[in-house]
Amino acid sequence: MKKILYILAFVGVAVASCDPLEETFEELDAISNPDQVGEVEVTMTDDDYDEIDNELVAANKGFADLDQAKELLPALLASKFPGLGKQSTGIVNYGFFKGFPAASVPFDENYEVTEEDYEAQGGNVAKFGNFSSLEQIVAFLNTQFPTPADGFLVELEYVFFDGNSPRDRVGYFRYTASDWTEESFELNEKYTVTEEDYEAQGGNVANFGNFSDQEQINTFLNSKFTNAVQHTVVKLTYDFFDGQVNELTNVFQFDGASTWTLKDGALISIDDYEAMGENFPNFSDQEEAENKLPIYLKNTFDQFAVEGDVHEFIYEVFNSSLTGSNRTEYTYVHLVFDGSQWNLSRDVLPTTLSFAHDGTKWVPDNTVNYDFVSADFDLIVEELTGADGFENQVGNLDNFGNFNRTGGSSSWSDAQLLEAINIVLLANFPDAEIGQKYNASFATFNSGVVVESKKVVLNDSGRYEFFDESAN
Repeated sequence: MKKILYILAFVGVAVASCDPLEETFEELDAISNPDQVGEVEVTMTDDDYDEIDNELVAANKGFADLDQAKELLPALLASKFPGLGKQSTGIVNYGFFKGFPAASVPFDENYEVTEEDYEAQGGNVAKFGNFSSLEQIVAFLNTQFPTPADGFLVELEYVFFDGNSPRDRVGYFRYTASDWTEESFELNEKYTVTEEDYEAQGGNVANFGNFSDQEQINTFLNSKFTNAVQHTVVKLTYDFFDGQVNELTNVFQFDGASTWTLKDGALISIDDYEAMGENFPNFSDQEEAENKLPIYLKNTFDQFAVEGDVHEFIYEVFNSSLTGSNRTEYTYVHLVFDGSQWNLSRDVLPTTLSFAHDGTKWVPDNTVNYDFVSADFDLIVEELTGADGFENQVGNLDNFGNFNRTGGSSSWSDAQLLEAINIVLLANFPDAEIGQKYNASFATFNSGVVVESKKVVLNDSGRYEFFDESAN
């Protein structure tokens, strides 16, 4: 029988016992036992971030998004608790960096063309060490990837001569129907909404020639930027009605599904860039921006600033590797006044992520907590009215809006609860994947109204079944 060990991994832990040091060594010995089951909790320190194999995470003391945390945190848990095995669970308290994670194209392989690659192509490609046409790139791809699968997408880093000078580029090429074609993804865009755009949206947007809520803007962005990928950023200029019509310019970021989120922060104006000595409305690199912004604030806001004041900025940085008319990327930052100067401060929000050990490695726990609402109980009544064995239960539920668990004739058994849970979850989450877990909570009656929870998982047959995390 496996032992259960509870561990809290914080900066400091006080242990009270007759021989605390001996007890600590006993627990550490237990961790090295590969048959050990533990429940651990880690609150990340600066040293923990430094151990993460990602320079930006280490520098920002936070993760850019949930996917990045899910990818990198299992290695940290494995390093801290090498002896914990199957059925072990972990909670990691970490920082989420409120910034602009880079747009991520879902490519199959990244490849950087080398000097040897250019030489092997012969001709002008070998002579000049770059490509100058799509045909040359396609010829290289056919050599480098002789048997790609249909739909295969390559992120290619290469040097391209555009008629004036060779430039570093990053391009995306997809193999379909025995041919390679270059694909364009909208990563960082600037756009001013036109009269024609408003008219094409129909309804009140077309009637009044402006937007009046976030949903209208979201609908427009989805229709306009159909090649957007996760984290795509659009700097949008548009007319907005909130009692009167104003022209606004804001930044929106795409979640990769269907939602564009307004990113808070002050956009730096053209006049501001000029005041900081820039010839164009952007900075040459991030280091220049972070050097100039504190000085700019000191010269413009110091006479009004008090300790603790915060200024947020969204600024643009030139990226020579980007192609097309827009070759800038966006960065979010805020600065805090300490009473004498402005200091760069990254906004890191506390976040918690759960993990489970599958016997081989730590994996993110995908359990979703779901609380039943009145509409869910109405749906259950509708679906089970007339069903054999549910007559009394449905009538009671319809009358009181909770599950009777007293053991009487109208009481719901676990099997009947499972049927009700299936009705609700299958209706509310039709696209859930096999293996998705839910912790369903609902109102019951047993000597009073009590909230009860049941954990279920979607099985291979497309039905939810109870699962026990403690089972072997």
